Amino acid sequence: MAISKLESSAIRSHLPNGFMKKQNVAYAFMTNVREVYSNRTEYLKEFSKHFPLHIYGRNQERVCPPNVSDCRHALGMKYKFYMAFENSKCSQYITEKFFETALNNNIIPVVLGASKQDFEAFAPPNSYIHVDDFPTPKDLANYLNKISTDKIALSRYFAWKQFGQIIAPSPHFFPACVAIKDAIVRDYFPISRTNAKSTDEECR
Repeated sequence: MAISKLESSAIRSHLPNGFMKKQNVAYAFMTNVREVYSNRTEYLKEFSKHFPLHIYGRNQERVCPPNVSDCRHALGMKYKFYMAFENSKCSQYITEKFFETALNNNIIPVVLGASKQDFEAFAPPNSYIHVDDFPTPKDLANYLNKISTDKIALSRYFAWKQFGQIIAPSPHFFPACVAIKDAIVRDYFPISRTNAKSTDEECR
């Protein structure tokens, strides 16, 4: 379907300021060497053969400022894509990797962990790229190569910002959410901020 000049301009306006000046590179954190279910190390190794990937964390070549917030902000200024890979594929397991590291820092998250159905239930629509949509790491890499310089394609991942924002978690939020949860349509709070715990039966 053809896009008019007016529509194209409106779509591009969703892009955060300076986004196109960022590196066409993805980055990831690797802090937990104990891989449980997700096999993220193997996935990232294969992915990096086809798309530039910088890895940060303990025992990695790249280091970040020790303050977590400073690190997230600094990397958010450099990269277009963040590999928000959990170390386990568990039901409803969506952590601050997605909400705080990516969405709050104007990065497009590539997610692995919870199912696509879980992300559709908890995340702002079209705010992420899910690995389950791609048969292989190479297919994912090819897609990122395709969109990394396409303003219109990239801007669609920020259109949700017209309708809301991610608010930093507070100890006061969870009790309030419990009190009103039956009255809201969709809850975007990170699952890790609740008291919910995943069991082996909930992991893939």
